[in-house]
Amino acid sequence: MLISSAIVRKREFALLQAVGMTNQQLRKMLYREGMSISVKSAILATFFGVTVGALLCYLANKVLALKFILFEFNIFPVLLFSILLVGLQICISYGVSRSIEKDTLVERLRTE
Repeated sequence: MLISSAIVRKREFALLQAVGMTNQQLRKMLYREGMSISVKSAILATFFGVTVGALLCYLANKVLALKFILFEFNIFPVLLFSILLVGLQICISYGVSRSIEKDTLVERLRTE
């Protein structure tokens, strides 16, 4: 999502830089946007994953009488997933910013 957003907004970034935005500010903006997406994704995935998992285990235990199915929440996989998601986002943001900075400002303004 971050990559496609940056590709679509390449001209917008060039316009922002034409009126005074520095490469450092552009990188910071991309990192913040990516971090926002990553944190929201991790929170939603955790919430819905725990909710649906607990509900399915409850249904299996009570409705289907499968007494061996119990729900236990472990924080380690959630933390691992969140750290990997944020790390991947940082790598992608870095690559996108480097890709944008390769072209000159004039070349980026001319692209459609």
